[in-house]
Amino acid sequence: LITVLQSPPEGIFASLLVLTLKKVLAIYVFLFVGLCPIFPLAAQNSIALDDSFSGINLIEIGQYYTAQNLVSHLQYIQSLENNQFSPLHETDGSFLPSGEIWVKLPLKNTSSQNKDFMIEVREVRVNELRFFSKSGTQWDSTAITGDYHPFNSREIYHPSFLYSFSIEAQQSIEVYICYRKIGETITLNTELWEAQHF
Repeated sequence: LITVLQSPPEGIFASLLVLTLKKVLAIYVFLFVGLCPIFPLAAQNSIALDDSFSGINLIEIGQYYTAQNLVSHLQYIQSLENNQFSPLHETDGSFLPSGEIWVKLPLKNTSSQNKDFMIEVREVRVNELRFFSKSGTQWDSTAITGDYHPFNSREIYHPSFLYSFSIEAQQSIEVYICYRKIGETITLNTELWEAQHF
């Protein structure tokens, strides 16, 4: 391609070929040089939750990381870098059994009021499940739940697995969900709701 552009052949068809190759090269440079730096920045931005927000599927907004070992503890979460997570929308939400799936949600309440939110995990055959949240330097976590654990061990009695949390006005937090499914495919059928719309 570079050789053709530096020493273009003569004739009408040759000129068309050179023009086409120049366009292809320009598109390549735009896509792979111009856009690539944008995506890591976008992946780290918080998801804005304003007054119009009611609910959304995590496939549309979440980021995921697949851990080959069963390592659901706080120190492991803290060691993960942003670039180790990939956008969930690049998947169909189904994962082969491979240890644990971590989902990260960077959220910001952009409204002028404190708001309550709910995460609903509808995949009831998750073997083990745990929620973590980080606000500033403060971490919070739930007990481990899932279908390996009795129903009365759930913090909220409901057919789905639920996690409730609050975000103050203009505050940002990060929520992490650790899914564990052994020996079977797992589907991340999970919704984020504003609590009043759940």
